[in-house]
Amino acid sequence: EESLPRKLFGKRITELEINEFREYVRVKSLLRRTKITYEEYLEGNVQYILMSIKKKYLDLIFSGDKKLEIRKTMPVNNLPVKVLFYETLGNYNEISGKYEGSGKIIGECVVNKIEIFPYEHNCDPFNLMRQLDEKVYWIQCGELKDACLTYEELAEYGKERTVYGWNVTNELCKYQTPIELSDLGLKRPPQSWQYLTKNSLKKHNII
Repeated sequence: EESLPRKLFGKRITELEINEFREYVRVKSLLRRTKITYEEYLEGNVQYILMSIKKKYLDLIFSGDKKLEIRKTMPVNNLPVKVLFYETLGNYNEISGKYEGSGKIIGECVVNKIEIFPYEHNCDPFNLMRQLDEKVYWIQCGELKDACLTYEELAEYGKERTVYGWNVTNELCKYQTPIELSDLGLKRPPQSWQYLTKNSLKKHNII
């Protein structure tokens, strides 16, 4: 079967093929730093994600105070996805003699909803059809509270780009026995998050 990119260089290009190619480029770009192939993505094999989070935020998630985890990207595959939480290894505390954070996978949740918070022109409160020159993040106070962030912290993190609020309340579970990265065949944690295939998790007896 002729590949999609090759089709687009033919003489007859439909709008559907153009949209398919745009989606193909978007997905390939997001999969570039993973071991997931485009074919595995199409087969629906990508259903698991490993996410790095600081201890203080994971404590808030498991306490129920933090319901949204703000990230700069979102999954390319359809929801829901199961997210495994890697607790980052923080600074060494000389008083306790321990590191702030375990450096292990300590729990999971199922993300079935992601909110999108664009950075766009604000509206005149007296005329919502009139845009102001000022740009802001379109996020409500309640959503900031659910993310356990101030608006200033969100703006500093987002750097004027669209951010995404992953809902981390569904099927939330903290492991009794944390999982080592090596159990997943990984040498280092992701800077933000990365895909895990179901096959790789089965291989290491995680599922």
